[in-house]
Amino acid sequence: MLLVATSRPEFEPPWTGQPHVETLSLRRLGREESGELVRQIVGTAAALSREVVDDIVERTDGVPLFLEELTKAVVETVNSGANAGKAAVLSVAAASPAVPVTLQASLMARLDRLGSTAKEVLQTGAVIGRDFSYELLAAVGQWTDWELRGALTRLVAAGLVFQREMPPRASFLFKHALVQDVAYSMLLFALRRSLHGQVARVLEERFPDVMQGRPQTLAHHFSEAGLLEKAVGYWCQAGRQSVAKSGFIEAITQLRTGLRLIADLPDTRERKQLEVELQIALAGALTVVKGYAHPEVAEASGRARDLIPESGRAGTVIHFSTLRGLWAADFVGGKPKAALDHANEFLLLAQSQPGSRMLATGHWLVGRALITIGDYPAATLHLERAVTSYRAGEHPPSTRGSARILGSPRSPAGHWHSGIGATPIRRTRRPTRRSRAHGNSATPIPSLMRFSSSAS
Repeated sequence: MLLVATSRPEFEPPWTGQPHVETLSLRRLGREESGELVRQIVGTAAALSREVVDDIVERTDGVPLFLEELTKAVVETVNSGANAGKAAVLSVAAASPAVPVTLQASLMARLDRLGSTAKEVLQTGAVIGRDFSYELLAAVGQWTDWELRGALTRLVAAGLVFQREMPPRASFLFKHALVQDVAYSMLLFALRRSLHGQVARVLEERFPDVMQGRPQTLAHHFSEAGLLEKAVGYWCQAGRQSVAKSGFIEAITQLRTGLRLIADLPDTRERKQLEVELQIALAGALTVVKGYAHPEVAEASGRARDLIPESGRAGTVIHFSTLRGLWAADFVGGKPKAALDHANEFLLLAQSQPGSRMLATGHWLVGRALITIGDYPAATLHLERAVTSYRAGEHPPSTRGSARILGSPRSPAGHWHSGIGATPIRRTRRPTRRSRAHGNSATPIPSLMRFSSSAS
């Protein structure tokens, strides 16, 4: 299978450098190639002098899209401002000043000739995105059905957008991303922000089922509209959805966008709660991409922990999750004493809640840190308590068996390092029997591997 992907020069694709990937840089057109393209576009529509063609070639610098748009603009200008029957008028060098210097000037001139409604429709489409539907345009704009259909017909005929199907089921695609960029840049800031707000509200109210799977679209429009509270909520939702789909790179970008915007919200308890959720989600995504010990993981988890007392989340699952994340960052990062501090904080929090299901996990975290430090008797004590807590029914029945299986090998490791050779061998056999009883043939493997690595 052959996959061809195009991008702008500033984009750096992550897949380059692979043996099966070849990168080709498309050069700009030369003068002869540019002139030939201009002549093909003009065809029989107008008679442009060589001087005019040379002016177009000079000012477009070999960019095909610029060549096409500027040539069409010149042809339309000449045809609309002169007698069609007088070839002499069409070929005079005086047409040269009519060549716009930039693509923006070219498109503005063309849109002015298409009428104000067509210009408004194209700009509204640019706010919506690279592609847009007739249904959404009709809901956002204030045009009549006749006005909207007429404007879209003119835009399609002008080659600025492509059309699929017929209204009201029609959808449209900008001919080129630069056309969308230029149309978008022509909007005044206040109008642009207002349109983004209208688009966001229409999508949220009329297309809830579609937007449930595309929260990043709502997040973008609410951000551009300056409605930051809604924007941050949707960026958080988008990040979580990306994590669920293993799109961790996208999730990191989305969650960081939410965190950047949240700084401009009022310093309320609700804002702190939302930031905690963003930071925890970001820490999870960063862990997958960069590893437990990366400083950015600890930074996100640490910020979440600092906010927990003020957000009203103390003692909740989120609090425990944050402490476990900090423990993992230090434990894997070779800082067992710091990991032990987090583990002890976790355990104390669990002990302060009667009947807490987190008690076994707390003992387990403390035990693992103590083994690394070298305090094997204390480690054995905590790991035995972890197993006992599971036996006491502190975890749901569905997880109790696997937790006991995976929890007990650490106790043999503690005995082994303490010099009690026979005990760990007997106790390592227990998880094997338990896993078989639970019908899980894979579980003994990590259990025995953990013991063997500790013993070595």
